[in-house]
Amino acid sequence: MRIILLGDIRPTHLKRWREYFRSRGHEVETVSLEVDKSDSDYRYLKSWTSLSAVKYFLKRKDLKRIIAEFKPDIINAHFLPSYGLLAVASGFHPVVVSLWGSDILISAKKTGLHRKRALWVLGRADLVTSDSVYMTQETRALGNFQCEMLTEPMGVTREFFESVCPEKEHIEEQPLQIISTRRLEPLYDVEILLKALDIVSRDLPEYRCIICGDGSQRKFLERVAAKLNLYNVEFRGWLQGDEYSELYRNSDIYLSCSKSDSTSVSLLEAMAAGVFPVISNIPGNTEWVTDNQTALTFPTGEPKVLAAALLQAARDTKLRDNAAVKNRKKVESLAIWEENMARIERAFSELVERTH
Repeated sequence: MRIILLGDIRPTHLKRWREYFRSRGHEVETVSLEVDKSDSDYRYLKSWTSLSAVKYFLKRKDLKRIIAEFKPDIINAHFLPSYGLLAVASGFHPVVVSLWGSDILISAKKTGLHRKRALWVLGRADLVTSDSVYMTQETRALGNFQCEMLTEPMGVTREFFESVCPEKEHIEEQPLQIISTRRLEPLYDVEILLKALDIVSRDLPEYRCIICGDGSQRKFLERVAAKLNLYNVEFRGWLQGDEYSELYRNSDIYLSCSKSDSTSVSLLEAMAAGVFPVISNIPGNTEWVTDNQTALTFPTGEPKVLAAALLQAARDTKLRDNAAVKNRKKVESLAIWEENMARIERAFSELVERTH
């Protein structure tokens, strides 16, 4: 197939789709209105306006020119209100819109106009992909549209799954290692993690917390950590490749305070590695775990409840060990990247055959 991928080139997810399809022998042209200086393998569409409500729609003529040049069999647009809008506005078929989470769970619910825009795109797409049952249900609940939906979590690679060890040795001399691998943005509420660690430190002085990722709140969060005297908290920024595997192998507790999410790949990575999840009790998380069995959950924005959960997880090694086995099995059966993407690839091929 000849595939045009439309999306923000900066996040890892779009690059993963690009590399998967190329590894399968497909020709891929990636198009983005955003800039990633570390990646030259995409076509940049420069916009003269920063107004997100209109800038993507206004690039439909440029996209039509690319379609005429590249002659794709299919367009796959990532993130509904921006690139999904651009794709269906081009008039090309077939179009697959891939949902990422906040495009449905937050954006589409802001106002009646946001909802109408979402339904306008959904009603003109030929296929929609979702990475969680919860997001599929929320998409259908927006209103009536006839488009087929395919639910497949993005998952972890088979290589990653085999490289991490779920069996943890609880060595008394080594401090407990807690990790957070979410972006440092308000949606992920890392500030609540820091406030919880301030409470935890009174009863659990020997621990280490590594915060990976980056974002607009990094400097603010570093100041909060310094103000709370959290000297055992380390901000690492983004890691690369094998660094993540090593981090998961050496960690005991994975923490996510996200206020909204679909299926989180970082949660699946933690589960694959046997790192015990302490996570916000949002539907995108609870779809994958059972509270007090394979994870501990807490209400968003509640540092005291989070602190209690962290202390419970720190002290209950049996709970963590039992969860490690169950979580790894769940990931292997439902969330291996290559297997899930193969089903998406087949759906793309069938759609092209039906359309042409």
